[in-house]
Amino acid sequence: AGLMVKSLLNLIKVDPGFNPKNLLSLEYRLPRNKYPTREQQSQFHAEVVRRVSQVPGVISAASTRAVPFGGNGQSSKFVVVGRPEPAPADQPLALTTAVSPEFFSTMMIPLLKGRVLETRDGAGAPPVLVINRTMAERFWPGEDPLGKQVKFPENKMTATVVGVVGDIKQFDLDDPAEPQAYA
Repeated sequence: AGLMVKSLLNLIKVDPGFNPKNLLSLEYRLPRNKYPTREQQSQFHAEVVRRVSQVPGVISAASTRAVPFGGNGQSSKFVVVGRPEPAPADQPLALTTAVSPEFFSTMMIPLLKGRVLETRDGAGAPPVLVINRTMAERFWPGEDPLGKQVKFPENKMTATVVGVVGDIKQFDLDDPAEPQAYA
């Protein structure tokens, strides 16, 4: 019992990388037959954020494909552009998720360098990424990652890093920090 209490006290002290106080999350799915295009889906999510933001008492609202501790998340292989490309089996992985521009301020995830995503970064704009501190330090040690490009071979997308944010815990409080990219 003492060991369990000690473990619980240690977990309470872990910083998840965002402020969970007064934070409410909800999950929904869009029917693909009603919202078949990425643009329609994006517009729907933006409208949800707009409407939730208008609810009395709501300070901020955002959307993401992978809510921290929601049990979902996706890892994608990537390649740092301008460096020798590793074999597909050796390509590093990063947790990747799509977020709305309000995500970082709503979650109170600190911006460490550059900028966060903006509305102008949407459909039709050149692809950009915000990465976490671990990804910046692991793949650009001693360098400025801003302006560097990352290629995701699976979806044939190359994006430019525009910002670096603090690390967050995605699945469990005792997880080690992993590279993470937000688009």
